[in-house]
Amino acid sequence: MMLDPQFQILIQDLTSSQMLDVSDRVTAATWRYTEQGCGDLSITIPCTMPEAYWFKTLPFVYVKVFNRCSKRIWWGRAAGDDVTITRTADGAVSIQILALGLVKALEDIPHTGWWSSTRYGDWQDVPSDLIPSRTPERFSFETERRLRIAPSGGNGFTTSSIGMLSIAQPAAASVQWQTIEATYSLKAPAGWRASLSRYDGTTFLSSLWTLDGIGTGATGITTQSGTLSFLSGVGCSRLGFNLFCTRAATNLHTATITAGTRMVTPGTMAGIAANAKLAIGGAEPEEVVVTATTATTFTAVFRNAHLGSDLVEPLWDGNDGDIELVITNVRVKAVTTPTVTLDQVAKYALSEVLAVNPWAVFNSDGKVQSPLVDIANLAADDQPWATILSEQVQLGDTSNRPWVWGVDEDGVLFVRPRQSGRVWYVSTEQCSYTQGGNSDGRWTSGYGVYEDEQGQRQRTPIQTDAQALANSGLVRRTALPVDGGTLAVATQRTSVFLSDAAKGEAAASLTCAVLETVDGMVYPATEARPGDMLLFRDVLPTSSAVANRLNGFVLAEVQVDGFNLAAVQLVPEEPLPLLEMVMANSHSLI
Repeated sequence: MMLDPQFQILIQDLTSSQMLDVSDRVTAATWRYTEQGCGDLSITIPCTMPEAYWFKTLPFVYVKVFNRCSKRIWWGRAAGDDVTITRTADGAVSIQILALGLVKALEDIPHTGWWSSTRYGDWQDVPSDLIPSRTPERFSFETERRLRIAPSGGNGFTTSSIGMLSIAQPAAASVQWQTIEATYSLKAPAGWRASLSRYDGTTFLSSLWTLDGIGTGATGITTQSGTLSFLSGVGCSRLGFNLFCTRAATNLHTATITAGTRMVTPGTMAGIAANAKLAIGGAEPEEVVVTATTATTFTAVFRNAHLGSDLVEPLWDGNDGDIELVITNVRVKAVTTPTVTLDQVAKYALSEVLAVNPWAVFNSDGKVQSPLVDIANLAADDQPWATILSEQVQLGDTSNRPWVWGVDEDGVLFVRPRQSGRVWYVSTEQCSYTQGGNSDGRWTSGYGVYEDEQGQRQRTPIQTDAQALANSGLVRRTALPVDGGTLAVATQRTSVFLSDAAKGEAAASLTCAVLETVDGMVYPATEARPGDMLLFRDVLPTSSAVANRLNGFVLAEVQVDGFNLAAVQLVPEEPLPLLEMVMANSHSLI
């Protein structure tokens, strides 16, 4: 047997320069299309042993299939490691080459970058060994249901004692923070300040926002609140909210003193008043109470001797909550657009892959569509792009349609609705069936289980797919774990899941040679692709509720045997109806 003459199979180097035309040599050739484009291809070639080992030493090469119109219909890659050498007892030698579609290129490059975060738990307190003057031991923090920074009573506070919560891109991330939005509430007296700062790693760049406290005493403090929205000019790898006292640190300044009642002349009297508590540093730190002051001096009882260089800090001795910075509704993004969508992520993936392997896929994003669903939380740490896209495509779109991504036979990256191809027609008498499957994967109702921005386990309202319930007649409810972080994302993903699950598990296949268009034009079944709709011309639906199950199927996979075009296998994304049901409806037309 020979490969059908309408096909040509070429092996080319990565510049698409032809190395071999193996069309006349192959003794077996099958290839497959999946929802991610070109799947796998297997060819068997009789050869000599030296030829076999030549193939075995090949670097990555392209394997392409063309049709009689010189149109490329399959494109993948293979290397020597994908070659299997077989020698039979009679001395015959052959090789089998297993090539994989170019979608594998998205598995070659891991990505690290946080694209969007609404989770408080992504923020962390910062120690002084990371950023100077940060003193987390003098503050209390919350990062569960809100962001909160509050000074702890009994500690000295100056501009060198800063409490900070920050969110940082991972080391070597390829994206930066570009926007931040939040709601704030500052309860602090004069002499305290809140700020939002941007950093390159641990290097300070600038402050985006500052706010000074207002008032004095425990009852005279004014609580200030508002919103922050920085949609440009952020550009940094770390963002941090800070709370600190604006009094500068000073020292005793006076020459060495001994224990007892002593008058000292500090570098500054700012924040020092009668009855104020001061933290005195040095080899033997202690707390003292100011008993008297002048314009330049204060008097206190010292238990220990001190050097003139020992630090003097005003003590804050209030209660927890007297001073605090609270941040809620916070979102940071690595894009300047109002939302983060799958098409943005996919286009960036394409640019990163091409920057490393310019030959990996075709440089075009023209087939990348936008599902318009906002991805509230996306944090990638050393994940292959294929994994990232496969996870995020599960969100579907704003119409709750399932979406797919992949690389087609033109080598072009695509992101699109699952059902977005052509419509084909076939008669039940023109094809054969393989039927099986079960109902375990067919859910009619469900709810999403997710962790919200505060880290609390939450559940979405119960959803029911009306079409699925009409088809099934039974409520089968599932709890769907969702890595989303928001109610909107969890609800969206649950809705898409139910729409998909209503179809059950793909457990059937259909084999035929030709397909027709709506106007009767005949095409070989090899023209079908995943995402195409296949309809039976001779089936009469019994009701609208079962119409799509009886006479309409979206293809999930197409399998081609280059030596037997009468048996192109078409696999639907949902089980085919029982043949008896199809034929019964078909006969009702007679």
